[in-house]
Amino acid sequence: TIISLILPIIFLNLKLKDKLDYHSCIEAKEFKEKFNRAYLISFLVTKGLVSLKYDPLEERYYIVKAPIEKVEAKSVIVPLERGKNE
Repeated sequence: TIISLILPIIFLNLKLKDKLDYHSCIEAKEFKEKFNRAYLISFLVTKGLVSLKYDPLEERYYIVKAPIEKVEAKSVIVPLERGKNE
């Protein structure tokens, strides 16, 4: 399944790096697969296993390690496609 394929990749890469580019992680040839990857990341964020961080200077979202302390939950909408300037 997609979960068994992408989940280890995300956690392994987060052990090696501080952050992962969100759009690079969801990139796929077919839209359905891209949607499933985005949905999985949304699930991981909801469960508190990873977090999303927005860098306004780069205008990019990143997947980062979940904070140790509890933080206030908030809803974020991330487009599946990057803007045309990226």
